[in-house]
Amino acid sequence: MVQLGMNTNYGSQIGLTAPNGLWERKSHKNYIKCCQIEWGATPVDGIAGKNTWASLLSSRGNTASSATAFDTSTRLTLLHRNIVLSQICQLVLPVI
Repeated sequence: MVQLGMNTNYGSQIGLTAPNGLWERKSHKNYIKCCQIEWGATPVDGIAGKNTWASLLSSRGNTASSATAFDTSTRLTLLHRNIVLSQICQLVLPVI
């Protein structure tokens, strides 16, 4: 199901993933690429490197970003922490 969803929603941008039900290296790389596209991370390379992680923590001043991020002017409160954790769980848990 995840592979079909990646093909349908992102296939033209990242290439197709074999919908064989096996979570292989290409599936994993393409999943990271989908996340990078959604988070506005660059480059979209399928590697969860420092730029990908930074895009989760900083908006870099891009107010049009579709991702929820914190910049240096945002104070992280317990409420913000709980919101972010719930959003991460929504992204990760459907895959498991």
